[in-house]
Amino acid sequence: MATQATLNDKRSVHQSADDGVNKDLVRLAKRFVLFLRSEESSFLLADQVPKTIERFVKQESIPKDDTLKSLEKLYRGCQEILLSGDYAYAFLRPRIGIKRYYRLHPEGEDFEPVSRGQYLFAKDEYVQGYDMASKRGLVIDFSSFYDSFPTVVDTNEMGRGMTVLNRRLSGELYRDRDRFQNALLKFLSQFELDGRPLFVNNHQMRYETFQEDLETTRSFLDGHPEEDAYEDVAHDLRRHGFEPGWGARVSDIRSNIRLLDKVLQSADPDHVAGLIGKLPLVKNILMVSPHGWFAQENVLGKPDTGGQVTYVLDQARSLERQLKVQFAESGLDITPKIVILTRQILDAQDTTCNQVREKVYGTDNCWILR
Repeated sequence: MATQATLNDKRSVHQSADDGVNKDLVRLAKRFVLFLRSEESSFLLADQVPKTIERFVKQESIPKDDTLKSLEKLYRGCQEILLSGDYAYAFLRPRIGIKRYYRLHPEGEDFEPVSRGQYLFAKDEYVQGYDMASKRGLVIDFSSFYDSFPTVVDTNEMGRGMTVLNRRLSGELYRDRDRFQNALLKFLSQFELDGRPLFVNNHQMRYETFQEDLETTRSFLDGHPEEDAYEDVAHDLRRHGFEPGWGARVSDIRSNIRLLDKVLQSADPDHVAGLIGKLPLVKNILMVSPHGWFAQENVLGKPDTGGQVTYVLDQARSLERQLKVQFAESGLDITPKIVILTRQILDAQDTTCNQVREKVYGTDNCWILR
């Protein structure tokens, strides 16, 4: 029985080809596949697909009619085409944030939707053979990280996840202030880094009891010079429920605690964003870069390897610098750790891609893990 997802997939490819996948379009797609086989082009990347279609149209004298327009539209945004056995697979992106996988058989009457797992298995089989592809590989399930997070549905908000999250939190505060206030205090009182409690004592679990300490602390800080260090006020802060993490100097501590008070009092997304951006909530970062040859020397120009290597390494260094500054400004002596997870290549040639662990040049605690 076809699942709802399968039905949606099938409709999407119909919609990608103007008024639907008709027999003329299927025949033309099969002819295009035959052309690929004649050229021995069994795997195409995104930049190769439109150029190959142009060559196909010219060499095969394909009429520039509606069927050709449908074919061009169908493969517009195509990320990959793979010929494996009798099937021709296509990885399409008909719209921003939407991915579809299909295959076409010489005897088939339509494009057949396949799952992401089926498509990846076909790629593995093409590269490594059936026996290796059949072995269980590394599986990382990130779904649990998104269980309680809002979903980005507007393509204009892609890449602005923190804005969406802040708006969601502000909405919850507006709808149920008491519940939000207590939930935020519970989070701040249970937060730890390296086993060290930060932000709020764990006995501060209710906003009603915390509010008085908050007002007392603000008044106490107003009586201290701005340049005083955290150590000068640490004892009194703890006595009123506050742990380290609010700042290295009184001026920073005062500003951040004032911001906390504003968040607890109002539903302004800017206040929520400001507080989350100020607090040192992240120490460890995992970056995943599974494609190509990932190392620091002699990899540029190797198969499926380009500028992304330099980009990821630069990002790792930049993130470490940013986190170190944030920890220092928060009054914390904590060293961040960044790990770049990539694949190990045993036949490493003149690279270090066979090493399990490699430190990133110019960093204190950034590592490549293969």
